This record gives sequence, C-alpha cells and structure tokens, in this order.
Amino acid sequence: MRLLDFFKPKKEIQANTVFQYWSGANITPLIFDGEKTPYELGSPKDYYLDYHSLRARAWQAYIESPIVQNVIKKYSLWVVGSGLKLQSNPIDLITGLSDDEIKLYSQKVEAHFRLSASMKQSSYSGMMNLHELAAEAFKNAILSGDVLNIVRFDGQNVTHELIDGCYISTPFGMNQLENGNKIIDGVEIDSKGNHVAFYVQNYELKWDRISAYGEKTGRLQAWLFYGMRYKLNSVRGMSLLTAILEMDNKLNRYQDATLGSAEENAKVPYTIEHNQFSDGENPLVRQLAQSIGKNKGTAPETQNIIDAENIATKVAQTTSKQTYNMPIGSTLKRNTFTTDLSFKDYFGVNIDIIYITVGIPPEVAADKFGGAYSGSRAALKSWEYKLMVDRILYLKNQFYKPNFDYWLDMQVLTNKIDVPLYLEAIFKKDIFKLEAFRNCRFIGATVPHIDPVKEVKAERMKLGGKFDDIPLTTAEQSCEALNTGDFDQNIKKVEDEKEMANYFDDAIDTNSVDQVPD
Repeated sequence: MRLLDFFKPKKEIQANTVFQYWSGANITPLIFDGEKTPYELGSPKDYYLDYHSLRARAWQAYIESPIVQNVIKKYSLWVVGSGLKLQSNPIDLITGLSDDEIKLYSQKVEAHFRLSASMKQSSYSGMMNLHELAAEAFKNAILSGDVLNIVRFDGQNVTHELIDGCYISTPFGMNQLENGNKIIDGVEIDSKGNHVAFYVQNYELKWDRISAYGEKTGRLQAWLFYGMRYKLNSVRGMSLLTAILEMDNKLNRYQDATLGSAEENAKVPYTIEHNQFSDGENPLVRQLAQSIGKNKGTAPETQNIIDAENIATKVAQTTSKQTYNMPIGSTLKRNTFTTDLSFKDYFGVNIDIIYITVGIPPEVAADKFGGAYSGSRAALKSWEYKLMVDRILYLKNQFYKPNFDYWLDMQVLTNKIDVPLYLEAIFKKDIFKLEAFRNCRFIGATVPHIDPVKEVKAERMKLGGKFDDIPLTTAEQSCEALNTGDFDQNIKKVEDEKEMANYFDDAIDTNSVDQVPD
C-alpha cells in the first residue's frame, strides 16, 4: 500500500451532500442569505454610492422640506449650539509638570483658546469665528456627507477654512499615481489607506492638490469631517438623510395634495340646488345685475319679492351677514367637506420615523413633552447620552481636537504660551508626551432635567447618609448648566463688585459720620 493511499478516506463524500441519519432522511445543506422563504426578499443589492447625486438630493430636501429643515436645524442646535468649551486636562505623570505648573498651563491654554475661538480672524475668510465654523461644518457634514477642513498658519495667527465636499473630485486620468498611491473620489490614499491629499476643483475647472500633512513637520493640516460612513473602505462620507429621502418626498407630496384638496373645496362655500318646480334662476346673478343698475324695471306681481330683497339688504347692513331671497324651488346649501381623516395619524407616524432615523427623538425635534414624567425623562436621558456621544465623535474628534492640536503647537512655537517641555516634545516628535499636553475635553450645554429636585434626591439616596454633605457638582459645572458664563470670569467679576460695594458702604458711613452734629 502506498503512503498516500493510507491518508485517503475510505469512502468518497459528495461536496454538496452530507449523509446524516435523521429519521432516515438525507439532508442537503443550503446557503443561507437571509431569505427564509424563497424569492421573498428578491436578489440582494450591493449599492455603489453616487455621492454627487446624494449630496444634491439632500440639499434639495433641506430647501424644500420643512421636516428635513427642522430636524437638521434642531440637531445642529442641540449638538453644537453656540460652540463647545475647552477644558484642558494635561496628564501630569507624562508631561512632567508639577501641580502648580499644570494649573497655570491649563489656565493659559483655556484663556488663549477661548479668545482665539471667539475672533473672526480665526477663519481663513475672516467672516466667522471657530464656533460658527463648527456649526457650519456639522450641518454640511450630516447633509452632504463630508466637508474638508483646512488649517493654516500665516506667521501670526492660525486660520481655519471649510470646503464643500462637492468640489473634491478625481482629476481626469489620475486614478493611479507614479508613487503607487491611488485617487478615489478625489482623495489620494497610500497603501495603508491613509489620506495623503485632497484634489479640489477650483473656479477655473482645474484641480488644486491640498496635502493632508505638512511636508516638513508631518503635522495634520487637512482632513475630512464625515457625517456618516457607508462601508469600512469607503473614502467619502454619506448623508444622514440617505435612508429617508424618498419617504420625505412622498410625505411632502401627500401633505401638498391634502392641503390642495382642502383649499379647492374652501373656494366653493355654497351650492344652489333646484327641484322640479324651479325655473333654474340664479339669485346671485340677479342680485349682481341690480347692484350695477340693470333690470330695475319690475312688474307689480314681483313687488313682494323686491320688498323681501330690501329687507334682506337691511339685514345685511345691520348684521354684516348676507341674506338671499331664493327663487321658487331652489335651496342654498353650505358646501360641507371633509379632508383625509387619517392625515394626522399617518403624517405624524412618518414624521417620527424620519426623526428617529436621523437620530433625534421626536419629542425633542417637535419640542413636545406632554406625556408622563417617566416617559419624558426616558426620552431626555436617551437624548442626553446620544448628545454626549455625538459631540465626541463629530465635534471633538473631527473638528475641535484637530484644530486645537495645530493651534496649540503654533502657540508654543511662537512663544505665546511658554512651555519648554512641550517645545522639547515637538522637536523630538514625542507623540505620547505631545498628546499628554493636548489632552482635553470639549463640553457644551447640558440637557435640562424635567424635575431637577427629583434627580438630586435620587442621587442622594444612592450615595447614602454618609455623603449628605458631599457636593454633587461644582460651581463651574453649575455655570455651564445655567449658561451663565465662565466660572473664573464670574469669580473675578463678583470680587470686583464686592470691592465696589464695600467702597460705597465706606463712603456712605463716612458721610453719615460727618453729618452727625456736635
């Protein structure tokens, strides 16, 4: 026997059939593609996204649909608002700074960034500050799918620019480059999938190559702000409205048809019905003719009709109501019509689906919290968690943090913020120490509680009696929750006001003493 024959199976088994004893029947394995009933789901579809058409349809929906415009505005208002606030949290064990140095460093960074972000000069065009750019970047990203962020240093200031993703495209005949990089939908990527550059079409119908990293420093200076990604290897972003564009269009047509039907019915308030004894006369035409002086000659036998019409005119003058003397055999009836009785339910349910698909609770989008306390609280808590996640994934990771990193490097390099250890980390390209210096949070307005007293009592009960005197928040967080400004500035303002009040008290006491008679 040959060695190969030893390893051969004793019996050949067909590749597509498994012999198994189960009630005496053979089982034939099938490939499962998600379809339990044959031909129920149809052929699967693997979509290739037309980013240009999706972007155009999304903006069209934003302009034409009040539902889409409301949800986008409300979403941006909650997530971005008037902008997020920087909280610098450097890691002392890695930076090598002492506690006092950490405190001073954080105060300087926060003060400088707060001032810089509020200046119009922070934008490349000089038209918007950084927080306004954040709102525009977020709106364009969730609508268009992506927006290009560019940060520059002009020798004095750091400026930021946004470019609509519609201008990013692949130049003709440049899909493959000599260095081995590929250009996919206007984005140059290397063998690792890293974004190397972006090709932006200008007004001269030529393409400008914008490098993602500085040639000498390797510092990130251009990147895409995504609204949503389709697949893992997708280079461009997808609009959040992709799944509801057709639904929203049909819903708007349904609304227009219902409103149009109601409008047309409202144009016919009355109808005149005639029976078999009627001569077909229209009383409105006769009254109009008499009002312009026509057919005033009347026969004696119609005098009673004229008298009745005179009475009707007097009634109309005294009561501001119109009265008609109907001819024999005719009746004036009000045109009572009914619209689609299911309009409210059908329209409301589909609006809620649109809101939920985009990612905002219907109660928040419509500002309606008329339900029970527990239901409204659950909706707000769910929205509060999503708001926190969206601010991290969208605004911090894709807008504020990259801009802040570049800005902080320039502040240190130009000695506007003097931190020798940070400068040393830049020259050594120590990414861990640099990230320890750049570590920060970006926070925004919090979701208000329906009943704050209940929330506080519940947390106190969780902690137990030993923690009754432990504060559950800080003065800084209270200022943020109440939107009453920066805590440090408030403290300084209060101290100034107290000093001023004491000065006036002393002045009043001095005057009162001088006025006391001997």
